[in-house]
Amino acid sequence: MLRKFNSISLRNTEIFLKMLVSTQQQSSSQDLEILKCLSAEQKKVLDIVKSGRNVFITGSAGVGKSFLLNELIKSQTKKGVYVTASTGVAACNINGTTLHSFAGIGLGNKPASILAFDILKKPYKVEAKKRWLGCRILVIDEISMIDAGLFSTVEEVARIVRNNNSPFGGIQVILCGDFLQLPPVNVKKFAFETQAWRDVVHETVVLKKVFRQKLVGFVSLLNRLRIGYLTPLDIEVLKHCKGTAFPDDGIKATCLFPHKASCDKLNQAELSKLPGKMFTFEAVDWFKNSMAQEQLNKTSRYFKVLNLKVGAQVMLLNNLSVSNGLVNGARGVVTKFMSLKESKNPNETGLIEFEESEYPRYPVVKFVNNLELLITPDQISTEVAWEVISYRKQLPLALAWAVSVHKAQGMTLERVELSIANAFEHGQAYVALSRVTSLNGLLLRDFDSAKVSAHPNVIEYYKQVDPLFESFADAGEEELKS
Repeated sequence: MLRKFNSISLRNTEIFLKMLVSTQQQSSSQDLEILKCLSAEQKKVLDIVKSGRNVFITGSAGVGKSFLLNELIKSQTKKGVYVTASTGVAACNINGTTLHSFAGIGLGNKPASILAFDILKKPYKVEAKKRWLGCRILVIDEISMIDAGLFSTVEEVARIVRNNNSPFGGIQVILCGDFLQLPPVNVKKFAFETQAWRDVVHETVVLKKVFRQKLVGFVSLLNRLRIGYLTPLDIEVLKHCKGTAFPDDGIKATCLFPHKASCDKLNQAELSKLPGKMFTFEAVDWFKNSMAQEQLNKTSRYFKVLNLKVGAQVMLLNNLSVSNGLVNGARGVVTKFMSLKESKNPNETGLIEFEESEYPRYPVVKFVNNLELLITPDQISTEVAWEVISYRKQLPLALAWAVSVHKAQGMTLERVELSIANAFEHGQAYVALSRVTSLNGLLLRDFDSAKVSAHPNVIEYYKQVDPLFESFADAGEEELKS
């Protein structure tokens, strides 16, 4: 039997991705290409970075913080740029490493003087010492999930190790994140409440243009949700989402849960219900040393082992083509498996003809946008100062009946099923709801407006750095009082 479908083979995928990524040629031409794809407010950030000043990039979900950060990183062609993030998942999104790993501080629960002494004197910390001394620019993404104690400790370690009393030992620092999204675990004090923050941050840029959601009404609702209040009309609109019906195309909504354990349990239970053969895909790993191996296993968003069946609900874990909607979080369903050999003869239309095979290898995934693709292994690397220290080659897919709110941060999801009643942190309801591109893609199983909250200290901070936020937040507070 012959069928036709759009396909990206392993070789075609490599060619396809090369077309999407800016080439690392002359810095002037690269800057020009970057400028073409930046908005006016994003260009302002680029100018600040070029001037050598420290900057905090913030804004609501969907304003392109991660995109801008990646463009800023690409604009830096000289050595000495270290890219880090608060969590392994966030670090993978920018091909970086965790801040803990870069800094060489372990859990970071010792005094800065002791941590710095170890870095300077202990033989097993020699690589951390080299990183600190060679660092010119330090990028820290998802800064909102780094608490005050850790931020102050890392800043002090930098000064001691580099023997330089300037903030962060004279390193230019680029911070990125939104304190109105998920906070640090067991937070007592935020990073912005420290003296170190006041010393380090020269400029704060609040990005305003939302790219993820297009409808002005939905964007306004999310902006109010972000600061912890909803109007009666907002509440009625969200209540109507309890009856959302999705197209009957085999692609189900992704359930967002507060806890990872609940997600894993549901994903495995749903996979086991499917009939047919299980296909197991094991990752191919390379790492420079045991530390890089440990980092890879902790932080890689690609799974060491991935089990799939026909009918499995899956999501993409990487941006393959933004213009075609093939982005991190794009949802689909596995329709069959096939080998690379069967996809070698594309016809003139760019479609692939193949016959049923006895030896299927890779999954064919039908996405929400009706694009049907053969998904082949993708390689994701971890770099430290432009040197690759590890990589994992694996299918860029994850089971997607359920995903945790923490893991969903930074994703764009077309269809979401959500229970607000289980939200347990400030900002969690906002992060969950802001993943979806429109209200048509949102199914609320229950809704409790009391679970919508924002930390009062964070509200006060944003009032200080953004005059427009102050008037908006004050209006919200008055609404709540009435």
